[in-house]
Amino acid sequence: MMAMTNTNHFDMMEQLSQRFKNTPDLIELKKGPEWIPLFVYGTLKSGEKNRHFLEGAKWLGEARTASIFKVSINMGLFPVAFQGGKDLHAHNHIFGEVYAVNLRQLIQIDRLEDNGGMFYRKQNYVHLFEQKVGSVIPSLKCWMYLGKPDFWDQHKDMMHLCHSKKMGENRYVYDFDGDREFEKSMRFLNDPIPF
Repeated sequence: MMAMTNTNHFDMMEQLSQRFKNTPDLIELKKGPEWIPLFVYGTLKSGEKNRHFLEGAKWLGEARTASIFKVSINMGLFPVAFQGGKDLHAHNHIFGEVYAVNLRQLIQIDRLEDNGGMFYRKQNYVHLFEQKVGSVIPSLKCWMYLGKPDFWDQHKDMMHLCHSKKMGENRYVYDFDGDREFEKSMRFLNDPIPF
């Protein structure tokens, strides 16, 4: 068996970092629990086009965010939530669903949501309506995707403020079925941490 040189190791790590660029915290997540709580509020919800990304995930219940956010609709296609800031006045709780996903699903959803580009993934507390997690307090810290302000500031013409709870019948679809290279790189998840 041939020993891996530092150059080969560096090249391998560089390739992995490019393939998993939307999941920069991959190593930390891989060290964590098998199931990762994820709050979804748009096209990943039940009945929506991207729901197939959550096949096999454990449904924990309907929920609303503990914090308030501003929600806009991008070209009528999908909602974008923003955390309040100096130039952004948050005004609504977000209603959605909570799932326990595995790391593979989270990586695929990071790619779908362009984590680090259009959106960023952040942990926030949500209040579950139908509690399925066996806790005394019906609150759970979940990952959720928020609009990345510097991206959306450059695309303000695409945004429309959302006043309704129902998003309508518009759908946004993104499919990775033909991405063979991504499938090959997903094998990394079954390997031990390389350092």
